[in-house]
Amino acid sequence: MRVLLAVLFLCPLAIAAPVPKETAKPNVEVKLEGDTFILKVKILNNGQEAFELPYKVTPWEHIRMDLHGAKGKHVKYHTFGEDIKNAKPGKLTIPAGGTEVLTFHICHSVPDVSPNGEPFTVFVKLRCGDKTVESKLLVLRDE
Repeated sequence: MRVLLAVLFLCPLAIAAPVPKETAKPNVEVKLEGDTFILKVKILNNGQEAFELPYKVTPWEHIRMDLHGAKGKHVKYHTFGEDIKNAKPGKLTIPAGGTEVLTFHICHSVPDVSPNGEPFTVFVKLRCGDKTVESKLLVLRDE
C-alpha cells in the first residue's frame, strides 16, 4: 500500500519536471592539417549565417591545442596572443559556407613531444562563447 501511494505521489512530479534544454552547438567544424613544422587549423562554417568570433587580441585566444607524444610527453597551448603589444580587439567573421585557416608553427614543440621521431597527436578545441567545438586527432611523425 505504501509503495502504491509513493508511486501515485511521485509519478506526477516526474512527469511535471522540465526537460533540460540541450544547448545548440554552432554550425562550425574544426579540421586539422599540417606537418611537423606548420599546423593548419581550418574553421568551416556549415551554417546558414555568418559565424562571428569576437576576440580581444587574436582569434587564437579561443583555441586550445594539445600535442601528445607516444611516450606520454605533451605540450598544451591555450593562451595565444596575450603578450602582443598594440593589439586591438576584433572579430573573426566566416561567411556561411566559408572557411578560415589559422596557421601555427609547431616545429619548436616537436622535439619536446617526439624527441626520437615517434608519432605524436595534435588535438584542438575551439571555444565559441559557452560552447566548444573539437577537432579529430591528427597524427604526425617527425621525420
